Amino acid sequence: MAQRLAGKSKRKSLPQDDGPSVDRWKTALLAVLVALVVASTFVPEDPGGRRGHGAPLDLVWLMLAGAWLYHQLRRGKLQFRFGWPDLLVVAVVAWYAVSALVAMWVGSPRPAMNVMWDSLAMGLLFLLARQILDAEQDIRSVIVVMVGLAVGMAAVAVHQYFVTMPVDVAAYEAAKHSTKELYEQTGQWLPPGSVARVRFEARLNSRLPAATFALSNSLAGFLVAWLMMLVGLTLEVRRRTVVLASLVLSALMVGCLWLTGSRTAGVAAVVGLSLLAIEYARAIKLPRKWWAAAMAGIVVLTIAAAALAFGTELGAKALDAAWRSVAFRVDYWRATLAMIKDYPLFGCGPGQFQDTYTGYNLVGAAEEIQDPHNWLLEVWANAGTPAAICLVAMIGTVAWRALRPSITPSAPSGAAASCSAPDAALFGGVAGVVLGTALAWLTGYSIPRTHLLLFVAAIVGAWFLFGDWVREGSLPRRLPLVAVIALLVNLFAAGGIGCPSVAESLWLLLAISLCVASDGTQDMRRVPATKSIRWATGLALTALLVSAIWFEYVPVMSSRTQLDMADAAAAEGRSGPSRAALEAALAADSWSADAATRLAAQRFADYQSQPTPAQLRSLVEADALARQLAPRRSSTWAQSGNFAAAIYRDTRNVEYLKAAEGYYARALVLYPTSADLQAEVAKFWQSAGERARARDGAAEALRLDDAARAAGHQDRAFDRALRQEIEAMAAGER
Repeated sequence: MAQRLAGKSKRKSLPQDDGPSVDRWKTALLAVLVALVVASTFVPEDPGGRRGHGAPLDLVWLMLAGAWLYHQLRRGKLQFRFGWPDLLVVAVVAWYAVSALVAMWVGSPRPAMNVMWDSLAMGLLFLLARQILDAEQDIRSVIVVMVGLAVGMAAVAVHQYFVTMPVDVAAYEAAKHSTKELYEQTGQWLPPGSVARVRFEARLNSRLPAATFALSNSLAGFLVAWLMMLVGLTLEVRRRTVVLASLVLSALMVGCLWLTGSRTAGVAAVVGLSLLAIEYARAIKLPRKWWAAAMAGIVVLTIAAAALAFGTELGAKALDAAWRSVAFRVDYWRATLAMIKDYPLFGCGPGQFQDTYTGYNLVGAAEEIQDPHNWLLEVWANAGTPAAICLVAMIGTVAWRALRPSITPSAPSGAAASCSAPDAALFGGVAGVVLGTALAWLTGYSIPRTHLLLFVAAIVGAWFLFGDWVREGSLPRRLPLVAVIALLVNLFAAGGIGCPSVAESLWLLLAISLCVASDGTQDMRRVPATKSIRWATGLALTALLVSAIWFEYVPVMSSRTQLDMADAAAAEGRSGPSRAALEAALAADSWSADAATRLAAQRFADYQSQPTPAQLRSLVEADALARQLAPRRSSTWAQSGNFAAAIYRDTRNVEYLKAAEGYYARALVLYPTSADLQAEVAKFWQSAGERARARDGAAEALRLDDAARAAGHQDRAFDRALRQEIEAMAAGER
């Protein structure tokens, strides 16, 4: 066992025979790094960055970077690892920032700003992991904590499926008729008929566990990556009890993947496990006859799977569902490629995908997706061609380094490198659970006490299970790359590379793969810490930190607090306090399109209850601001059309009739394949006495509804009453 000696950050590394020295600064940095990665999995996904869930963590990542920089400067020199992969990561983050700044001018500013800081935080994760994880013992400790977290996620998901979800469904059924009771139970504002409520009900009724993630597919992607690491560790350990326990934990994670119903994760797991089997067979120099037997076994299993799929009713249903899922994704990708064609350089902009996508949505593809369900297309569509090229090049560079012949058989920076205190990663993992629980509570998604205990128990249990491996084991050189490949296979059809809760595992594994595949001197840079360098780096980091606080953290957190207060007041039927909170939310964050849209809706309710000129002016101003902050959001323009149409019906002022026509026309341009929107516009023309235009709109609405039904989107189809109404309108009977 390697001897651990306490030492200050300036102490030189001891000779290899004496083992690595302990660096106190590095101990603290490693603990915070692990805590942040763990905590990110507790923060619900925020696709498009509208809510700014990652704002607190973005700020702490910048602080961690500042602490690392301070540690370097106080030593009198900057010593860091920076090669082609790191340069490509910087290029991806920089182009995301440029695309976000462009999007702030032509799109919705708040999501663009939030996603820009999220992407910077993920880039910092990669770069800081490259600097901090320079001793293989530290790498092994981080892997064990993340494996423990994944086991905890699987245990929580199983508990959800069999215990908490049935209780949640029953509680929702009992409270769904009261918006106030529903808000008290869920902590979310779910008014009847709202999109948020429809999505909440869909997730609840799907009975698919998601642990702390918003979607079961996100949980499945996270589990796939760390399942590969757990299986790889199982192949390395030699103690029988540890192997048996590892097999049980692996079975738990596989069972959880089954419960999530994620086909993409299943394919990714098969790919990853196959690569692990090949690597293990090569490592033990498996005889050729065993290779032949393995290939024969694969052929037999393939034939059996095909017979099950095509020869049984259950298999046929599963195959049909799989093909429909593939067909949906092909539709997403075709529409996204058309978007990329129109926005090749900067993309549609970070945080702008959903608003922009509806303009390219294919007929019959009724879903308003938040990402294209493909990691490459997601980056390409959001940030443009340069970002996509740099990301692919970066992943390719890491893979090339991991696959090339080993330079040295030792740790990535040699055994003489200083490492953290033995339990730094464990402390960071437990602290991350606590931090993540607090952040989840702040975003309205509280973690039950039972689940909290499961997470802590899983991390601590994994630490004691693999403690000997952390201290004395070895990490297979290509194991992290296998986990990266498995995760990329999942993200290829599931998406989520823009969500820190999922993507941070990818960035961490890429950094680990690069560290393991490099020797101690590769990519090492040494720069004297002159006075000018100290001032330049200090000022640059200070400027970033102040910008993050000023432009993201303070406005996002203040506005979110006011929006929560507005939800609580609305749930209790108190319109006055709700209005005041919405006004305060918009004052706190003048870029929040959500606050502006909700305030416009409240102003419209005020106008309906008291139609005075003053109320009308307030409504018009709030409505104009909502459109300004979400210029590509079809629902915002449709809402403006509804307001103008209602005002026209009350005042018979032709000006508002023309305004409604313009707003509806813009909404249709932004979402031409929406059957609901076409029906809404047809009703507007019918009420305005334009029967010919109403018939045309109704006919188009029916065509789109028929296409949605044919594509299998029965949940998006018109109900019977609406269908009959639109059919009568199309026939000229109304």
